[in-house]
Amino acid sequence: MIIITYLGLTPDEISIQYYSDKKKIIQSKKRIIKKSNVFSCPNDLKDGLELIEKKIIDGDTLRPHQSRGFKKLDSKDGMLFDWDIYHLHLGTIIESDGFVNRTGPLLYLLVDDNCTYFIDVQDHGKWSKQEFLKIIDENWPEIISQNKIKNNNIVGLEKNFNDQEIADLRKANINVLVEISPGNIVINPGGGVSASGDSMDSVHKHMENKRELDKLQKSIIDNPEHFLKKVFKDGLEFITNPELEFKMTKQISVHQIDEINNN
Repeated sequence: MIIITYLGLTPDEISIQYYSDKKKIIQSKKRIIKKSNVFSCPNDLKDGLELIEKKIIDGDTLRPHQSRGFKKLDSKDGMLFDWDIYHLHLGTIIESDGFVNRTGPLLYLLVDDNCTYFIDVQDHGKWSKQEFLKIIDENWPEIISQNKIKNNNIVGLEKNFNDQEIADLRKANINVLVEISPGNIVINPGGGVSASGDSMDSVHKHMENKRELDKLQKSIIDNPEHFLKKVFKDGLEFITNPELEFKMTKQISVHQIDEINNN
């Protein structure tokens, strides 16, 4: 079997990388802002916070405030992949590469279609701080309710890892459960990380898309005339070359198929 690669990546890896990159980028959209009951921001960073708030309310891009590491195709974000928590820099000056000046403390937040949830401003590198999950549960329990073990017989975890242990395990691409309070156990709100360190959520989306494409390809190969008649209900008289050659491209949320030999 011959495996074709692009920039050292196989087609499967390219697809997973595509979904991972989509997950990492906060889509520009107007959203409302909700702040936790413990949220605070140092005075010297409030200008940066106000800038981010304005961009969120106006629907402007937050890309300049995200990690510079995202410029690299294979960059990972363990906290995002594992817990669905983003972090933003609170700088106010756009530098030559298009990113704001870096700040020590960062804004840790959740994002959905309609809201941004400000967890807190805390030091850089708090990627495995379990307190963030506790804050989310105390303020917006509905967000992670589906990621909890629901069993009245559970007393707790035999081993509850500390923040550093979670960081070490995550570096080894190992997912862990977090007991945020006695018997209150959370399972990877962001989907977790795969054995390769990629977003597990992105791996699942890739597999779902691959199954869809394989099914579509098989239907075309097995019965191209039936497929074409479903598309062109007025008849197939325009086909002058019986040698059919199909090309497929992704168009936003659907797949487009072009037949080359008959245009």
